[in-house]
Amino acid sequence: MAPVNQMEGLPAPTPEMLAAVQNATTPKEIAEILTLSPHMKAMRLTFHSAENEEVALRLPYDDRLIGYPDTGIIAGGAIYTLMDSTAGLSVMSRIGRLMPAATLDLRIDYLRPATPKRDVIGYATCYRLTREIAFVRGRAAHENSDQVIAHVAGTFALGPTQTSQPESR
Repeated sequence: MAPVNQMEGLPAPTPEMLAAVQNATTPKEIAEILTLSPHMKAMRLTFHSAENEEVALRLPYDDRLIGYPDTGIIAGGAIYTLMDSTAGLSVMSRIGRLMPAATLDLRIDYLRPATPKRDVIGYATCYRLTREIAFVRGRAAHENSDQVIAHVAGTFALGPTQTSQPESR
């Protein structure tokens, strides 16, 4: 019988997979683990780059992501998902390992529609980190383009770590 917390159709983690999770410290290693999730696989999100403190994920153009068929424009919800995932990656990259980071708030300002048939790149930076909250800002754009599709600002709740102690009440 499969473990209760295992999602149907997904294999149980192997010792190698668990070791990879524990050993992931670079943005690319962390992104490679994150993109194994069913949701990110369905969106086809992939690691794009990491420079200085900024990380980036790629959302490939896909007809399944079109908001209105007559336009060919990627739906705003797909852009939001890209930016939420990229912002979460920026938090884990700043910390230097995989850890729970729940989105508390993510504001997105859409400036223009994505160009049909072009991939969208999400860029994000975790610019402030406290014991419990991470602050992130970012943007979505097409590769090699100065025209920003959307700006984001968000906060993430940091989950417990193996070294953290529970607060006394």
